[in-house]
Amino acid sequence: MTFFNRKSDLIKELKEQLSAAEDMNLTLQNEVEKEREEKNTMEKALQEDLKEKRWTEERHNSKQTEAEPRRRTSKLDEKEKLIQEVNESLRSVKEEKHTILESIKDMIRDMSLDHTQQVSKLKQDKEEAFNATKIIQEELEQQHQLRKSQSEVWESSKKELEDKMLRMMEEMVRLKEDLLETQTNLDQQKRETETTLDRAEMVQTQLNEEREKSKGLQEQKETLRAAFVKLEQEKMNMHTDMVLKQARLVSTLKRV
Repeated sequence: MTFFNRKSDLIKELKEQLSAAEDMNLTLQNEVEKEREEKNTMEKALQEDLKEKRWTEERHNSKQTEAEPRRRTSKLDEKEKLIQEVNESLRSVKEEKHTILESIKDMIRDMSLDHTQQVSKLKQDKEEAFNATKIIQEELEQQHQLRKSQSEVWESSKKELEDKMLRMMEEMVRLKEDLLETQTNLDQQKRETETTLDRAEMVQTQLNEEREKSKGLQEQKETLRAAFVKLEQEKMNMHTDMVLKQARLVSTLKRV
């Protein structure tokens, strides 16, 4: 609704501007016509005055010398020059007014063309807006039909959904009971496992004690082995020493 109001206001504003320009054009035309009439009146009055003065001077000064007619001719020339200057001034004003009128006509033509283009653009925008509104209405109708279909589907499947939810709740209760039973079994298994772990810890302790004892026996065994090796070495040393002594004794006996 705002879009069409804005376009309507723009058209109204353009029409007002065009009307104002046309009024200005009419006013200037009236002024030019008035000045033309004033110019014609002034020229006519000057010509009548000039004609009357010529006639008067000719009538009253017909007996004067030749110098006097020359002066009268000079005055008449001055008046004609004045009339010519007035005509030039009026012509200049007329040309200026004509230039202004042409400028206003160009402006009005441009405004009219711009107004036509804007009106065409507004029509196009209006048509596009109408088409968009039509499309939106069709989409809304489709959405309405879709919601209606969805509502019908929902109503038709509501009972089935409620039954399904009820079955799910029953299944959840059953699962909860199974979970509780499983938790009880797990607690029992946990206690049994803890008992087994305690026993395993006791066995490990005993094994550690036996390992410590075995380690002590191993050390004693190593000590005995070392002592045995030492005894064997001493035994060999004693045997070697005895053999040497016997050899020296035999050698001594031979010398004797």
